[in-house]
Amino acid sequence: MRSINFLLVSAALLLVASCSKQTVETETKRWELAKTNIDRLNAKYPGFSLALEQISLDANAQWESALEMGEEDKKIEAMRATVLMVSRSFVRPLSSISRKIQELKDLPVEVLETGTIENEDKEALFIAQSEANITIKKIEEMLNSVQIASVQEATTLLEGAVNKLKTASDNIEEIMKSIKEKEKNE
Repeated sequence: MRSINFLLVSAALLLVASCSKQTVETETKRWELAKTNIDRLNAKYPGFSLALEQISLDANAQWESALEMGEEDKKIEAMRATVLMVSRSFVRPLSSISRKIQELKDLPVEVLETGTIENEDKEALFIAQSEANITIKKIEEMLNSVQIASVQEATTLLEGAVNKLKTASDNIEEIMKSIKEKEKNE
């Protein structure tokens, strides 16, 4: 729960910083948030530490180059590019995967609380939810046991995990939509 709150606060701060006029100070704040996020992810997912370290090293080198630029507009743009490089890497899906898993776990609860559901719909929802739970378990086991050696490996692995979560979520949402349509037509 604390990590979800941290992510929400971080996202809000990044949004505020990105919507306001870009300055060296705002980009420095965004950079500090990005580094804090990498540190938090490193603690939470030690199997990704090599890839996170590589992103951090690359970003630090780019950041230092940005700081050396004389013209402020170019410096700000280079600083911004560094922060974007971090957020556009596998760091973003790794940061959000716990939230995506929780959202998937919570999906069927909404429909089950609405009232009467036909047995065939209950069965379809149960099967989809069971398949989703298997997917979640495999992804959680992977996150806890994997030893990632490169940024590319992390990116590929997380893309696959996010796609599997989306497929499981889409399957449940399709059944839920069907159930709601049936309830509306009754």
